[in-house]
Amino acid sequence: MSAELLFERDAEMGTVTTFQYDDSNDTFTLREQQDVGAIVEINKYLSKMGRPKGDVRKVGSMPLTLLGEMWNSWRQRNLSQEERQAELAVWLNNSDNAAWRTDGRMRL
Repeated sequence: MSAELLFERDAEMGTVTTFQYDDSNDTFTLREQQDVGAIVEINKYLSKMGRPKGDVRKVGSMPLTLLGEMWNSWRQRNLSQEERQAELAVWLNNSDNAAWRTDGRMRL
C-alpha cells in the first residue's frame, strides 16, 4: 500500500481528505477527517444558554463527516424520513454522543 497523500484541505470546515492507493488490489481509499474542537465548544456554550422560547429549537450540531456517514448508511438501508429521524433521535439520546447536543438535555 502506498503512502497517504493530501487530497484536499478545507480550512473553513476543518476537514482534511487524504488519498491512498493500494497496488495489490488496484483500489484506492479517500479518508476524511474533521477537527471537531470548535463544534464541541460551541455546543457547550449553547447548552449553558438554556432553551430559547418558541416553536423551533436546536438540539445539536455535529461534524459534517459524521453526518455524511449517517446519510450514506441511511441511503444504503433505504430508510424512510421517519426511520431516519427515529434513528437520529436514538443516536442523540445516547449519552456517548452528549458532546453534539446543544439543548442541555439528554432526551429528545
